[in-house]
Amino acid sequence: MSKRAPETSRLPTRPLPRALTSLPPWLGLLLLGAGVLAVFGRATTFGFLSWDDGLHVTQNPGLRPVSWATWAAYWRAPYAGLYIPATYTAYAGLAWLCQGPWSTVPGGTQLSPAVFHAANLLVHLLNVGVVFLLARRLLAQNAVAALFAAGIFAWHPLAVESVVWVSELKGLLCGFFALAALAALVRSTPSEPGLESDPGQSWTSGWLVVASLCFLFAMLAKPIAASWPISAALLTWSFGRRLGRPQLLALAGWLAVVVALTWLTKSQQANADIEYVAPLVDRLPLAAHALSHYVVKLFLPVGLVADYGYSPIWVAGQNWLPAFWLIGAAFVALFGLGLWRFGKRPGTNGWRIAWGASMAMLFTLLPVSGLVPFDFQDISTVADRYAYLALVGPALAAGWCVARWPRPAVRGSAAAILVVLAVLSAQQVGHWRDDRTLWTHNLAIRPQSYVALRGLGAWHAAHGEIGAALSYYDQSFAGKPDANVANNVAWIRATHPDARWRNGQLALQLARAITVPPRDQDPALLDTLAAALAECGQYAEAAAVAERAAGLARKQGQEELARTLDGRAAVFRQSRPWRDAPTYSLPGTS
Repeated sequence: MSKRAPETSRLPTRPLPRALTSLPPWLGLLLLGAGVLAVFGRATTFGFLSWDDGLHVTQNPGLRPVSWATWAAYWRAPYAGLYIPATYTAYAGLAWLCQGPWSTVPGGTQLSPAVFHAANLLVHLLNVGVVFLLARRLLAQNAVAALFAAGIFAWHPLAVESVVWVSELKGLLCGFFALAALAALVRSTPSEPGLESDPGQSWTSGWLVVASLCFLFAMLAKPIAASWPISAALLTWSFGRRLGRPQLLALAGWLAVVVALTWLTKSQQANADIEYVAPLVDRLPLAAHALSHYVVKLFLPVGLVADYGYSPIWVAGQNWLPAFWLIGAAFVALFGLGLWRFGKRPGTNGWRIAWGASMAMLFTLLPVSGLVPFDFQDISTVADRYAYLALVGPALAAGWCVARWPRPAVRGSAAAILVVLAVLSAQQVGHWRDDRTLWTHNLAIRPQSYVALRGLGAWHAAHGEIGAALSYYDQSFAGKPDANVANNVAWIRATHPDARWRNGQLALQLARAITVPPRDQDPALLDTLAAALAECGQYAEAAAVAERAAGLARKQGQEELARTLDGRAAVFRQSRPWRDAPTYSLPGTS
């Protein structure tokens, strides 16, 4: 029998016009950079959001002020239930830039949102550059195809949330290191016979060391890279690179890193702290529903919001969920069929690339699709930011299509697609300007979002519009009883200067309900309980609770909060309630 020849990528042998194929890398990077700045540049004028930016930045005690002890603490132990020291090191560095000798604020604790937004934009620019250079290498130095691939990654609306939200610097940093790891892995591998891609590299061990270090830092930036070893292997192999023993050993090392850091993260987010943990039998259809959502938004990126409200308990209660058993089974069958079909012979073709790119996307999303419970899934199993790194697979496959069919009509269609994506992304950027804009848009698309209702309640409260704030809080609480909402309402009812809004008994009822174990160790919640006790005339108990809260705050490294609580305790000992002056801006936005 004759030996079957390897399939080839069938990239055209007739060269494109020299002006396009000989485009120097620096010019391609310059064009992409100008486009990214045009679409995302105005985000540097946005402020901080109340959603998570307080937790990670504006109310992070380690950033006010920054010290060497701050940096060390982030590497010694998790913060806020996450062990992502690479990200918090970056936050500390940005805070230091804001607080240096040039700071005009006494004490040097001001944080400039422009600095943090600029950092997000810079990392996205770096990621787009890595995708462009990687695409050139995988697509036989075809500059037009590489520009198209990088453009899809740069301007797809699913990337907007990661780029314009300060709290998602962690996702951007994870993406940078993961993409760098993939690029180094590709550099370490020789191409399969008969392909147009560049020849094998001689510095295999060195590139694998670089790749492994980059992957380690990706996991230390955000654990969403947990399935990246599989995705990277699929992309490398489907584009015609041979994964030999050195590469497989390196990938095994990546998986060992995943196991260790995932265990550490999960140990900080016990299932007991999660409202609803789906039974194992429901997790396949839950994951299939989430993955289907991303596939739809990949090709139809409209109606994007910060909160989709697809919590596991909501999805599990829908009568259409059993249909996703079939979709989940189809995903599994497609993966198995592809391994059987393309693993039998060397070489590559369009079907193998399409299969590898789609499977890489799905595997990248798999850890956050509902298979593994974690705390954010109390809110939703899907979020645009989860798709940021997963976009690289479809982007590379789209670039291959442009390389495979170098006709004017194809290039014109590719340009039109990029224009549409850029316009949609520019519109999506505007929705993230501030809390009110973000959550108003969210409610227009997903009216049942209790997170959006809560966010609008917080915005109105911060701007002194108490009637509107309480209305939104009531609607949010009706959708889902939430300790944060109850705490906000109790604080208003206990401390507002206007007697119309105060109700001490209601405040005390809410505060007692939310300070049961384990939340009785939260000094912020105890602060509200103390204020409610004082409003009801129970000053001695209020002072004792405030003192206890101050002690807990000090143990948790929140010295600024501890000093505030000491001051409140002193007021309560004088048999006086606390009155909170109305504020007209959210913390950190001024």
